[in-house]
Amino acid sequence: MRSVLAALVTIASVASPALADDGPLLPAGSYVDGDLADVSLIGAGGQVYERDAQSATPRWVRRSPGGFSADITAATRVGGKAPQLVIAGKAAPLFRWQNAAWTAMPVGQKGKTVLGTGPVACVAIGRQIFVWKNEKMLRVGTAPGPVVGVWAASEKDVRIVTDKAVLRLRGKVFAPMSLGNPTFANGPLIGGTRPLLVAGSKLVDIDRGRSTDLGAPILRAASVSSGKTNAYAAVVLQSSDNKIQVKLLTYAGTAPVTVAELPSPTSAAATTNAVLVDHHGRVLLTPSVGSPWLFQDGAWQPVVVESELSQAKSGPGPAFTQ
Repeated sequence: MRSVLAALVTIASVASPALADDGPLLPAGSYVDGDLADVSLIGAGGQVYERDAQSATPRWVRRSPGGFSADITAATRVGGKAPQLVIAGKAAPLFRWQNAAWTAMPVGQKGKTVLGTGPVACVAIGRQIFVWKNEKMLRVGTAPGPVVGVWAASEKDVRIVTDKAVLRLRGKVFAPMSLGNPTFANGPLIGGTRPLLVAGSKLVDIDRGRSTDLGAPILRAASVSSGKTNAYAAVVLQSSDNKIQVKLLTYAGTAPVTVAELPSPTSAAATTNAVLVDHHGRVLLTPSVGSPWLFQDGAWQPVVVESELSQAKSGPGPAFTQ
């Protein structure tokens, strides 16, 4: 099974196309050999947009009605015979997009929700850690403190970050990992088969004990595995001139990490929502307001996001009794 995530950001060097629905978007794409063709975009109201394979330019289209009323904080995709979208808000329950409709996905636990990354979908609800198995979320253990990040490759191969440490599941207990760095900085976990810790200005490969300092605090980050040993990571940094800066990291086997700075967007201050990278090294960014942007072939391209749903017919308003 493969998990999927989403990602977005902000940019505007030219006028961007109008969105069909107002509000920021969260993309959901695979963390293992993920491709932009398989990425879904999810609107703030639960609108679901799919990539238009027939379009010569980047375009995502909404073809199914249905929405959602909650503060969506993260999105992922769970695998199986029919891949499904899963979204999380600030607290349980999760919600699943299946048969063109959202339904609640209770797991018998209440609390703050942290949706994870990795080859298999995972989530922390309060201090309880769940991993997707056999079409449901299976509880695998209890964190020793408040959870900041989660990553899973299976129900037995799980990493978490708390407010005090990075830990790995050993049997039914989470044991601290040594990162080879005396200064601990907690943050989310990203990645496919290679779990990476976002720690201040650094991306830390927690299994290999390597860190890459990017020179400025990381605002948003995403990673994807490409093949068995390679990976890409995209990070969004705040630059000194109050603009965003985007860097693409390439992990090729055991070789040193290479860092490429992508052309800077020419907009003024940008508000980052999320970022997504696929296994070709293409980067998708979406802002808090406006349409996403796609970096490929050395340049940024505006992304069209629109609805093909027919307009609701006008008619008399609802009846009221006195």
